[in-house]
Amino acid sequence: EVDTFGVLLAAALTARDCPVSKVRGLLDMAVPKIMDQIQEAREASRESDLILETLLSLRIEVQRHECDDRGNERINRETMGIGRVIQAAVGRPGGDDARTLADFGLVVREKDDGKTYLAIASRHASLAKLFQSTRWRVDGAWTGGLREIEGAIRNQKVRFGKDERKGTLIPLSALNIEVDAPRGGDGSVIAFPTPKKGFGADLINAEPFDPDVPF
Repeated sequence: EVDTFGVLLAAALTARDCPVSKVRGLLDMAVPKIMDQIQEAREASRESDLILETLLSLRIEVQRHECDDRGNERINRETMGIGRVIQAAVGRPGGDDARTLADFGLVVREKDDGKTYLAIASRHASLAKLFQSTRWRVDGAWTGGLREIEGAIRNQKVRFGKDERKGTLIPLSALNIEVDAPRGGDGSVIAFPTPKKGFGADLINAEPFDPDVPF
């Protein structure tokens, strides 16, 4: 990361006809000041973080069974991110959201320790299909990276719908989603998770870089 930053900064300064000696001086001052951010980026780019971030952003269709005023049943189909479906499934193990998650090898469950976990099947054809456009497209490719997550419990037997498979239990706290989100009358979540502050977020509104202004 340091090498990439240095090359980009040097190129930008050179394009502005900044003298080579001044470029070197600015790099010597700049790199030590961004080491904390570089380390933060490294930690945020762990395999486990990338897997979870990708998983929560994948979209699936939830079929909600509803009844009208006359008692006639109808199905309301809604496509949403898995993170939001997990929110809606917490505390509702028999709900439509929970059943949909189980079809993709995912189950929200509470253990005897009182903690709530997301169980992710070690191998599951439907989950592999969701990951098809990612580097974890091979069935089970996501399992190894989940070991890095603090508090994860491996090789647990879990019932996903009618099937019992081995899976990894991930503490819900590691998913950075709001568990007690407000719900609508059908139980669906009507509030979204609060996003994490990403690497470099504090630089988004920063003033344009001026090589003539000292650090």
